[in-house]
Amino acid sequence: MARALQTNAWIAFGNEGRPPLFYSKEFIRECLTEVKCQTDSWKAYFDRRGVKPLWVDYEDLLADKARVVQSIVKHFGVENDEPEEVTVPKPFVQADEVNAEWIKRFREECEPANPAA
Repeated sequence: MARALQTNAWIAFGNEGRPPLFYSKEFIRECLTEVKCQTDSWKAYFDRRGVKPLWVDYEDLLADKARVVQSIVKHFGVENDEPEEVTVPKPFVQADEVNAEWIKRFREECEPANPAA
């Protein structure tokens, strides 16, 4: 999320030019807090209405489109004995060594010096 907000690009289908990125532990922490808040809000919304949502992870969709589509079909009670091939445009993966370095650095900076703390 921190990267997407910096680049103003949540998804890319090509390797467009990317603006310079900056690491900020505080900004990443704010993004994590916002994601948790949004997730909790959606869960509360569904709970209040008695809705049992089907949660789909984007990474699962990319890894096994047919299985995810079948889970969606089953969730909505649609009979589909012979699934068709599913085509999902594959976006350019924005995660790279920058993401890996930010994750490593953030975890190192945020872990307590005393693991028992």
